[in-house]
Amino acid sequence: MKRQLALCIGILAMGITATAQSATVAVIEIRTEIGKGLSRYIERSIAAAAEQDADAIVFDMHTPGGRVDAMGEIVNHIFDTDLPTIAYVRTEAISAGAVIALACDQIVMAPGSTFGDAAPVSGAGEELGEGGLLHSRQNPRDGGTQRAQLGRCRSDGR
Repeated sequence: MKRQLALCIGILAMGITATAQSATVAVIEIRTEIGKGLSRYIERSIAAAAEQDADAIVFDMHTPGGRVDAMGEIVNHIFDTDLPTIAYVRTEAISAGAVIALACDQIVMAPGSTFGDAAPVSGAGEELGEGGLLHSRQNPRDGGTQRAQLGRCRSDGR
């Protein structure tokens, strides 16, 4: 029931005119670390949603993050679809997961879920500094308006 409620809220927030009962919503689960296999799964799932004439795609997220190259591919897959996209953060979308959520048209968070902290790290888990790895991107499908603004934020208000 909670899942249906969150989906309906997300669909209504996006202004889709179909009622929740007649809307076709493709749910793509992201329940693992971000990697090359997940990127291919996302690409196939988005294509399947388009073929099934879905009204929207919901990415049901529970991920600690993962590979930057795979994250970039997934963000491009999201930008390339004409379907409205909603990131539903079920429990967590950390690091690469946060960036993927930011690429979506809407983000809906479950109570108590966690979102954020995207910084490049080495294979040993050491931070690699504040290089220009994460940046904002113009979305060509909607006339070049800003789709995702990726930047630094602090939870302590500074």
